[in-house]
Amino acid sequence: MIEINNQYYRGVISINSKVSGSGEVQGYSWCLSSTSTTLIIEIAEDQAIDRETLPLVGYGCSGWIYEQPLTKQHNNIVSFIDTAMVLFRNNKMTYFPAVTCIVAVIYNNCSIIFIMRILSRYFYLYNK
Repeated sequence: MIEINNQYYRGVISINSKVSGSGEVQGYSWCLSSTSTTLIIEIAEDQAIDRETLPLVGYGCSGWIYEQPLTKQHNNIVSFIDTAMVLFRNNKMTYFPAVTCIVAVIYNNCSIIFIMRILSRYFYLYNK
């Protein structure tokens, strides 16, 4: 685990087979995660949500998301987080509202909630 603690945000990150992390920025919880191709940082709009509860942005709660191509280099990951936090402080990070309908049905081993999250991102990007 790598600790980050500066005047704007704090948290911890882990770089293994996947990149993960969490912390707080200006009283909001953030979560860092990765897929096979992307680094993703999410910041929950609801300040009552703790960082262990994330990721939820786009389907469980509203908030901000920033994505970049995957890297596993420590300096590049810290730079990615720094960039996201600057965008957040300057109100330039992509905002996603929460999906208002929660469905717990499983269809062909794919959660409807996951599909709704993908659709909310698609419609945001399509209407950008």
